[in-house]
Amino acid sequence: MRPNILFITCDQLRKDALGCYGNRVIQTPNMDWIASQGVQCDQMYVAAGEDAF
Repeated sequence: MRPNILFITCDQLRKDALGCYGNRVIQTPNMDWIASQGVQCDQMYVAAGEDAF
């Protein structure tokens, strides 16, 4: 059986804006559930150089 893979990527979303990463004010129940059932990534890499910002 082939695995089901869901890859979610967001631009301009800070990690601390999600409940699954510890935010107690903003409610993100669906994203929290998906994170609890799968893998949470704690690091990121950007392909753009410093001049892009």
